[in-house]
Amino acid sequence: RVLGPLGRGGMGSVYRAVDADGVAVAMKVLHAHLAADDAQRERLRREVANLQRVRHPAVARVLDAEIDADDAFVVTELVDGTDLAARVRDEGPLDAAALADLAGRLREALD
Repeated sequence: RVLGPLGRGGMGSVYRAVDADGVAVAMKVLHAHLAADDAQRERLRREVANLQRVRHPAVARVLDAEIDADDAFVVTELVDGTDLAARVRDEGPLDAAALADLAGRLREALD
């Protein structure tokens, strides 16, 4: 069940939803104009395949995906929190220590 929007990007919109067990999840739905494009569906298929191979606490797990559905979507774990753009908009730029901490955690996740 979709509860409301979380964000919108180049490929789709992301919604807060709950699964059949009542667990909060994130649901990314491919934009309708891209869903008709086989290349965009293939891009989404590759994204899902890559995410399914990654096992790290800093990366949300893919829980479900329907790439070939009329409304192609991907469901992942929901990570609550404020995104970086909102954080900077609301509180200003990160200081040197916070920026170094963020960079270190991003490096660790990428490793």
